[in-house]
Amino acid sequence: MKLQSKLLRILFVLALCTMMSAAAFAEDQDLRVWSTEMSGETATAQSIEDHTEKAEAPQKLASIPTYSSSNSVVDLIEYYEGFREYRYYDAGIAYIGYGSVFTDAVSMFGENCEPLSREQAKQLTLHELESIDQYLGRFLQQNEITVNQNQYDALSDFTYNCGIGWTTYKNSDGTWCLLKQMLLDDPATWPETRVSAAFGTWVKDANGNVLEGLKKRRMSETELFMKAADSEKPVFTDVKPGVWYYDYVVTAKELGIMQGHTDGTFAPNATLTRAQLVQILANYAGADTDGLTTNRFSDVSSGAWYMPALAWAEKNGCVSGFTDGTFRPDDPVTREQFCTILSRYIQKQGADYPTKDVSFTDEDAISNFAKEHVAYCASIGLVNGMKDGSFAPKANIKRAEAAAIMVRLVQLG
Repeated sequence: MKLQSKLLRILFVLALCTMMSAAAFAEDQDLRVWSTEMSGETATAQSIEDHTEKAEAPQKLASIPTYSSSNSVVDLIEYYEGFREYRYYDAGIAYIGYGSVFTDAVSMFGENCEPLSREQAKQLTLHELESIDQYLGRFLQQNEITVNQNQYDALSDFTYNCGIGWTTYKNSDGTWCLLKQMLLDDPATWPETRVSAAFGTWVKDANGNVLEGLKKRRMSETELFMKAADSEKPVFTDVKPGVWYYDYVVTAKELGIMQGHTDGTFAPNATLTRAQLVQILANYAGADTDGLTTNRFSDVSSGAWYMPALAWAEKNGCVSGFTDGTFRPDDPVTREQFCTILSRYIQKQGADYPTKDVSFTDEDAISNFAKEHVAYCASIGLVNGMKDGSFAPKANIKRAEAAAIMVRLVQLG
């Protein structure tokens, strides 16, 4: 198995469940069912391997799709786990980053991995999700279970948080755990109340205390799982599930922050224009732009589609135009310009987000007017930079990148 790095967490979770009595879970009948099924002997790494069902013949598995965790899972993990740059202990086990086992960080980055950066923490999360994908993919294939992306993402986040024990553990009467039984039955036949029960029993610590964070996480997983039907409808013809920005673009559309084109495309790799940027800011702010206008800019007509948003942005100090009196609506927006305008708006609202020192290898290339704004956006987690550690301040920002940044801003609260 390729989940050895997770075994400590798995054993802990299974031992935790052993300590919980049927009465300690909840008053709901389904929750009591879960508590009885998890009250047997603690599984070992070997027993988990032994109880995994044998794979069907390859020809039967060919019709079962392969699965991989999307950005929705990463977002849930980062939101609910929280970021820790130094190791912390939970039930005697050391963790770091977004809930990753500390020994994994040592294996990947060396013994001097503290303080861990957010980028390193994300690498750990993605590495762990690769192992989960391999295990869950095999589990779904062996049991001929087909789920769509939203359903899979809910299962992936649940497994990241609670371990893989739910896929193999049986009740004392030989029946499967509620979550697995739901998948075997066909999730489409289960009402939301029972789906909620299948996820919602893992909400207590080893002392039987209900943790509000776990309750909210189980609710998020249930909601994501129940969105299954919608996930199969393409939002934009050129934004396919599996690309890194898929969830960001879909979320940005659902929140009304960004829209696509009349031909049904989003143009994720197209450069963001200045006109589009002011409209995005106004959408994010929920601004009432009806009737707003401005005559300050010589190159903007009164009937321009973005005029109300531009008037709002000017009034709120987000943009000021150029010294020649133009706005240049069709000009591309660079990465440093985007950060500057967004940072000004955020700080003008009096937002107080936690910050962290972040550095880029090409900081000298950042324009003086943008340095503090790029630093601010990076410090609150809106921008991560490139894989090589640079920021590329003069590069034009793409629409997909803008969607990701705006969704991250929403997630900050």
